[in-house]
Amino acid sequence: MIGPGKSDEAPVPAPDYSNMSDEQLVRELSAGMVDSPSHKQAALTFQLRQLKRQTESSQALVNVTANLVRVTSRLATATWWLVGATVALLLAACLQAARMLGLI
Repeated sequence: MIGPGKSDEAPVPAPDYSNMSDEQLVRELSAGMVDSPSHKQAALTFQLRQLKRQTESSQALVNVTANLVRVTSRLATATWWLVGATVALLLAACLQAARMLGLI
């Protein structure tokens, strides 16, 4: 008698699809029966590869965004220096105009 969760068949090792190209994996997925062990393994291998690619793309996007933040921060600093210089020039122009008009 077989108990719950036990089978009278010996376990079958999962096929190794790690050395297959994506194209070969897609062929394997379309060739096998759905829910067969080889189909499940090929689908899992393909999903893991896609997740790895997405993770790498996300990390690249994070790096680019961090660089963009640094550049934007420098641009903001330069803009504030220009605002300060503009205010200083405005004050100098106002003082010069006041002297010319004899207000000072």
